[in-house]
Amino acid sequence: MKRHNASMLAIFFGVFPLLLSGCQAPPAEPVAKSISVHVATVTRMTLPDVLELNGIVNPLPNQSAKVAAMVPGVLTQVGPQAGDWVHRNQEVAQLQQSVQSAQLQQAQAAYQMADANWLKAKTGSRPQEIAQAQATVQAASATLQNAEKNRIRMQKLLQDNIAAGKDVDLAISQERAARAQLQVAKANLSLFMHGPRQEDRLAAKAQANQAAAMLAQAKANFNFTRIVSPIDGIVAERYANIGDQAGPNTPIFLVVNPRTVLIQANMPVGYNAKVAIGQMVNTLLPDQGQGITGKVISIGIKVDPVSNTVPIQIEVSNPQQALKIGMAVKARIVLSEHQDALVIPKACLISLSSKPDQYKVNMVVNGQSIPIAVKPGILSNTQAEILSGLKPGEKVITDIGYELPEKTPVVIAK
Repeated sequence: MKRHNASMLAIFFGVFPLLLSGCQAPPAEPVAKSISVHVATVTRMTLPDVLELNGIVNPLPNQSAKVAAMVPGVLTQVGPQAGDWVHRNQEVAQLQQSVQSAQLQQAQAAYQMADANWLKAKTGSRPQEIAQAQATVQAASATLQNAEKNRIRMQKLLQDNIAAGKDVDLAISQERAARAQLQVAKANLSLFMHGPRQEDRLAAKAQANQAAAMLAQAKANFNFTRIVSPIDGIVAERYANIGDQAGPNTPIFLVVNPRTVLIQANMPVGYNAKVAIGQMVNTLLPDQGQGITGKVISIGIKVDPVSNTVPIQIEVSNPQQALKIGMAVKARIVLSEHQDALVIPKACLISLSSKPDQYKVNMVVNGQSIPIAVKPGILSNTQAEILSGLKPGEKVITDIGYELPEKTPVVIAK
């Protein structure tokens, strides 16, 4: 009997631990660790609707010039350096002048001769020339009379067998020569009396005009050896030096007037009705927080089919030359202002990968993150208008760029 009781006790104590192990409670789940986050409060404020464009600074039309020589030649003087300010009609370089100087002297001599001939043809003969021609006629007439008398005398002497036949022939030829000289003298007198013919005058005038034109061209070529700036501006680039060959197709300087500049940008076509010529624009420089005010001066009418944009030009006064030609800037145009708008930091918005046009935010409620769908309105660089989904005073996480699981424990960082 005792042996039987001992066996029963052994069985009981062997099974009892197993029964106890089956009755123990399951282990507790681990408690989720809180995430430290930064939050912002939903507030109301006036939020501008801003169109921001990327633009490039360019000079105004007719305010940029590549200065070149009008005639080919070798540079003997080159004045300003890059960065120097030059004025309109200021001499900035000079070509060798020997060839143009010789051509100018030749043209001046030709013009003086042609002009004198034209003056002579225009005014006719002078009284002294007419008197001289009349005296020549009288002398020739007297010579003819003497020749006639001598011929008559010789013929009579021949009849009387005193003179030889050859003497008569000589007298006859002398009379003919004297008659011819008289005719020439009378013709010259007639020319002096009537002056040059109309066609001679026209020819003399045409020759004088041609000589004047050639002289003007020679003067222009000589003046072209002096190279001047066509505008006020700064020498942006210098391409040549003394001794270099210059010509119409070889620029020496690039001169740009930077006092007023033009920003060229492209605007999405959806903003055509919101932007007008004359609208104010704030131009932001890459290295400065503050902008420079300008205005829209033109909006293109041709749409780029690739980018679906139209060109827009913005004129900006630039007296301090803060805007450099070729600089990339941002142009901000205020389209409208929304008063008393519900606003959160733009960094709070979370774009859904499956639906890019829909957004959520992580809102903090009682130490937990709750994902909330929102509908944004105006989006600026740093702020976002909320049309629905949030209320003033609510807290939203600013430094988590993805949707947290609902009721994720969070701790607001100080």
